[in-house]
Amino acid sequence: MDILQRDRLLKFGSVPFTTDVIAGEFGDYSAVLAKIAALVDEGSLVRIKRGLYCLSPKISGHDLDSRRFATPIGEFLYRTVPSDWFSIGVRTVDYGEGGFLVASPEKALGDLLLSRPNLRISSPDSLRAFLEDDMRFDFDAFGNPDKTILREMAACGRKPLLMKALERMFS
Repeated sequence: MDILQRDRLLKFGSVPFTTDVIAGEFGDYSAVLAKIAALVDEGSLVRIKRGLYCLSPKISGHDLDSRRFATPIGEFLYRTVPSDWFSIGVRTVDYGEGGFLVASPEKALGDLLLSRPNLRISSPDSLRAFLEDDMRFDFDAFGNPDKTILREMAACGRKPLLMKALERMFS
């Protein structure tokens, strides 16, 4: 790989990027998709899934961690959740020609609690104390939660005592 091409790739940084982003940088090539395939074949790009890529460690100089991304606006950490839990409290937002999924505040709180290992709380009062004292949760900013989402999370069967405590805390 030549130095000019390497410099062009380093512009992408450590966050995943789409085919369109690569096409914008390599638009001077007549067959951009062929160029992308060649970059994957030579090991310069790693295909995460169809249309989504990241720089390989040999180009970026960093180990590949497709779950943690540092960006100029903050660090994003992706965790796996059970499939029956995933869709609870999620909505699709249309944006231009595409869209994205957004978690409701209730879902975000539930995901946070679900992802905490060894968190064993079963009473609403203990949960409130944990959220206020340990997590610095702002109940005033949270507002009035959607009780349907809280019920769905409690009924899912994941950390059932904790999710029931969350549901009762806002009852």
